[in-house]
Amino acid sequence: MNEFVTRTTQSDRSGPSSDEHPPNAPDDGLRSVSVLSARRPWSAVVVAAFMMLLMLAPMLPALATPAHALGGGSTHAGRYEYGNVPVWMGSFRLDDGRIAWCAFDPGMPSPIDGDFSYTDWVPESSFSSGNGVDLSGEVLERAAYVLATWGDTDDEFTARAVYRALHLHTGVGFSLRNGEQLTQDTAELADHMWQEAGRFGGPHTLADPELTSQHAGQRVEAALQTPRGRSGEAMPGDVVATITGPGVWDETGTAELRFAQDTTKTIRSIGRGDITVKVARAVPSTHLLIARPTVDGAQRLVASAENVAISAEATVAVVSQFQPAADTTAQTWRHDDASEDDLPQMGAPLVDTLHVRADGEVPWLPALDGSGSLPATFAVDWYYSPRPLPRSPKPPAEAEHFDRVQATATGPGDLIVSSKRVVDRSGWFYPVVSFRVADQPHQFRDRFAADFIADFHAEREQTVVPWRPRVVTQASEIVDGQVTDLISVSGNDPAAELTVVSELWMSHEPAHAEGLSEAPADAERLATVSTTITGNETVSTEPVDVPWSRFVGEDVWPNLYWVEHIDRSPSTERWQGRHLLPHETIALTRPTATTKTARNLVTGEQTTDTATVAGTIPTSNRSENVRTELSFSLYRFDDSTDGGAQPVCLAPMWTQPKPIAVTKPGDYVSEPVTIRDPGTYGFRHHLSTAVTRTSDAGTDTSGASDAHGPAQTTMLHEGECGADGETVVAVPPPVPPVDGEPAPPAEHIAPVASTETALAATGVPAPVIWVAAGVSMIVLGTGAVLRRRRP
Repeated sequence: MNEFVTRTTQSDRSGPSSDEHPPNAPDDGLRSVSVLSARRPWSAVVVAAFMMLLMLAPMLPALATPAHALGGGSTHAGRYEYGNVPVWMGSFRLDDGRIAWCAFDPGMPSPIDGDFSYTDWVPESSFSSGNGVDLSGEVLERAAYVLATWGDTDDEFTARAVYRALHLHTGVGFSLRNGEQLTQDTAELADHMWQEAGRFGGPHTLADPELTSQHAGQRVEAALQTPRGRSGEAMPGDVVATITGPGVWDETGTAELRFAQDTTKTIRSIGRGDITVKVARAVPSTHLLIARPTVDGAQRLVASAENVAISAEATVAVVSQFQPAADTTAQTWRHDDASEDDLPQMGAPLVDTLHVRADGEVPWLPALDGSGSLPATFAVDWYYSPRPLPRSPKPPAEAEHFDRVQATATGPGDLIVSSKRVVDRSGWFYPVVSFRVADQPHQFRDRFAADFIADFHAEREQTVVPWRPRVVTQASEIVDGQVTDLISVSGNDPAAELTVVSELWMSHEPAHAEGLSEAPADAERLATVSTTITGNETVSTEPVDVPWSRFVGEDVWPNLYWVEHIDRSPSTERWQGRHLLPHETIALTRPTATTKTARNLVTGEQTTDTATVAGTIPTSNRSENVRTELSFSLYRFDDSTDGGAQPVCLAPMWTQPKPIAVTKPGDYVSEPVTIRDPGTYGFRHHLSTAVTRTSDAGTDTSGASDAHGPAQTTMLHEGECGADGETVVAVPPPVPPVDGEPAPPAEHIAPVASTETALAATGVPAPVIWVAAGVSMIVLGTGAVLRRRRP
C-alpha cells in the first residue's frame, strides 16, 4: 500500500478500552492533520488523471463479490492526500458498516486500485504479510486485541495510532519512510495500545463462579471474577452475571447483574430447584478476520478482529420454602396394655405429642437473620364423639369441636401440647394437627410452602376416655342344687358389649363387710361363668351346680361366694369385684335335726316321732344326683314303766319302712308305730345324704338311672339313744271300773308313775289312776275310790 497522507474531517472517535487515559487522546471536535512535506513532483497527466478519478469516484460501481461490498472508504478515518495522488493509509468502511484495514501488505494494491473480488471473512491465527513477515502467537494476538479494541474508531488520530501499532509493533514495517513519519504524533498512543494488548490480550480465561449455599439454600454467596488476559491480570470492563432458575440478585432484585471487578454478591432464592449463575462478556479474539482476494497480487483485507464471547458458569441447589408438618400420638387408654397411669383422667386435660417434621426433601430452614431455625406455629383441634368415627380428610359433621390450642416448634422433634379444657366425659377424642401460613409471623410467611392439615382420626390420633362401669351383684339362694349370680351394670358405654366373668369360690372363711381384695388361703375356685351384656343391664348368670360331693362329708361345711370381674374393652375400663362380700356369700350349714315324740301311752296305741330339720339341705342338680333322707328307729329299752329305764339301742324293734325325702328344712313326722307291750321305748332319727355323680350334666336328676359310679353316702345327723323328748313309756290298759261307777272315757286315762310307786310301797296292788274332767281318782283293788283335786 502506498503511504501518503491527506486531511480528513471525522468528529466521532473512540479510545482504548483500558481504564487508563491513553496518552495524546484527541479532543472532541474536528481535527486537522498537517501535511507533512517531502513532496514529490508529479506529472500533470497523473494529476489530471487522479482528479478525474475523484470526480468519477461517486459514480464508480462498488467493488463487490457475493461476500463483500467494498465501499469507497471516504467516510472513515485513514484517507490521506499526498500531492496529487489519493491513497488509503489504514482503514476504510465497507458498505455493510464493517471497518476494514489494509495494514499488513505494504506495497500491495488496495481494493479500489483494481476490480478485485474477495472471499468471506475467515478467522486466522497466523498470517504472512506481503513483505514476508510471519505473524502468529503473541504478536498476532496483540494485533487482534488492538484491532478489536480500537479498530472501529471513527477518530482519525486514534485510527492513525492503530495503523502505526499494526505496522511498527508487529514488525511488518512501513513501505516508505514517510509512513512512520506521518504517524509520529500518534506514537505514544500506539505504544500504549501495544502495551495494553500485552496485559489484556488473549488467550483469555474466565473462572467459574464460586457458589456457596447459605441458610440451608435460601441464600447463595457468589464469588465472581472478571476475565483474565495472557498476563493473568483482570481485564477492565463490565461483566454480566445472569441467573437461570429460581433466584435473583439481592442487589438488583433481578436475574442480571453487572460488575467491573472481582466481587462477591448474594443471591436470594425465590423458589426451589437448581440455579445456574453464568458470567459472560465479549473479549478481543486471538485471531484475525481475513478476506482474501480471488486473484493474486491484491491487498488482503483485515476486517479488524472480533470480540468473542467468553463465559463460565456454576450450578447450586436453592430453596426458598419448606413445609412444616406433624403427626401426633394422642395420650389414650389402650385396653390391651395401658396402665392406670396412662388413662386420660376425668378433670385433667387431654395430652397430645406432636412429632414435628419438614415434609419433602427440603429440611427445616433457619431464619435468614441468623437467629436460629424458623418458628412454625401448629394448631391442635380436639373433636369429641360418643362413638368411634372412621378416618376422613376432614372432621365429620357429627364430631363435636372440643378445644383448640396452638404451639410453636423451632425445628423437627417432639412437641407436647395439652388442651385448655379438661376431660368431662367418656368417649372418643380426636386431635387434628394443622399448620396455616396465615398463623405465622408476617416476616416469615414467605418461607413456608403451604398450609398443612392432618386427616381426621389419622393413625395414633385418637384418645379414648374409657367408661368405668359400676357393678352390683347378689348371690342367689340355692335352688334345685344350683346357685346363680345376679349382676346389675351401670355407668357402661351404652353401645359396648361387655363380658362379666363370675367365679364361684368355696372357703371356710366367713364373709367380710368390705370384702377381700385377694382370695383367702383355703379358697378354691369351683366354677367360672361368663355373661355378656350390652350397655347397662341387669342379668343373671347361668346356674352353677353346687358340688355337694366336695364337702358333704365334712363336719363343718364351707361358704360359697361369687366374685366377678369385667375385662377391658376398647371403650371400657376393667372392673374387679372383691372376695367374700356379704351379699355375694352363701353360708352352708351341715344339716341337723331335733326330734320330739309322745311321752307316755297305753299299750296298743300308736305313736310317731317328729324331726325338725335345719341347715342346708343338699338337693340334686345337673351334675350330681342327691338323695337326702330322714328315717326313724324305735328301740325297747326294758319292761319298766317307772321312767328309770336305761337307754339301750342295740336292735330296733321298728324301723321306718320307707325313708322320708328331705328337700328343705322343716318338720318331718315318722310313720305311726303301735306299741303293744308295756315298757320304756326310745326313738332315734337318721338324716343322711347319698350323692352320685351323673354321666350327663343335662340329664334329669330326679332318677338314679343316669348315675355314674357308686353313691357317696354321708350320715348327716343321727339322734342319740335315749335323747330327751325321744323316750316313750307304755303302760297296760286300765282295770275295768267297779259296778255302779261309771268308767271314764279311755282317751282321758293316763298312768301316773309317781302315784304308782307310792301305792306299791304299801303292799297294795298297783292302782290305775284315771284322770277325768280335771279330777284325779285312785282306783284301789278293793273297789274303793279315793278322790282328790288335781293341784
